[in-house]
Amino acid sequence: MVFSFWGERSTYHKTCVRRVHAHLRRKYGIADFERSLVSDRITDAWGYDKKSKTWYLCEIKVNWSDLQKAPLQIHDTALRFKKNHKDSAVVPVIALPLKLQKELVKINTWNSFCDTCKKLNMAIWVIEQSSVRQIQSPRHKTSKAITSKPKVTKIKIAATKKTKSKSLQVKARGKSAKGKSIRSSITKIRNTKSKTAKAKR
Repeated sequence: MVFSFWGERSTYHKTCVRRVHAHLRRKYGIADFERSLVSDRITDAWGYDKKSKTWYLCEIKVNWSDLQKAPLQIHDTALRFKKNHKDSAVVPVIALPLKLQKELVKINTWNSFCDTCKKLNMAIWVIEQSSVRQIQSPRHKTSKAITSKPKVTKIKIAATKKTKSKSLQVKARGKSAKGKSIRSSITKIRNTKSKTAKAKR
């Protein structure tokens, strides 16, 4: 029978919630579980990373029928939570036990579930006996300020190169002009000497 642990959902779900909560507290320091972060919805577990100012909101499911509802539920929670925490990043997480993940692979629905979460920019965590493992992480947008910096640097370098090349051209012209004037002076002196010698004869 597929998902034989359905009847154990209440106890098994609490066990999974405790494991995810322990993982969040160990990793980020600030964590809690089964709290109403937005109206009319209970979040199974959440954690907050002070350094990166990131909230992790976790929806924990232990059977396939509940798991199918999870993307919509956690997406709605994260979207409403973000309105009151605009200065922070909010990562929606769906956590499920390893046992359920293996069942989804067997019935060939695991890939489609991962694809749905990827499109909604959600993380997937698998709850194991002694750890919580991240299977899929959400995408992060690159800052525009970071991408524009190299362009400014290139323009400055190009401008410096042009200025240097111009100054070198001016110096070269100056040197060639000096050389021409010296050569013409030497020629005049030689012509004068030859004329003087002819006149004495």
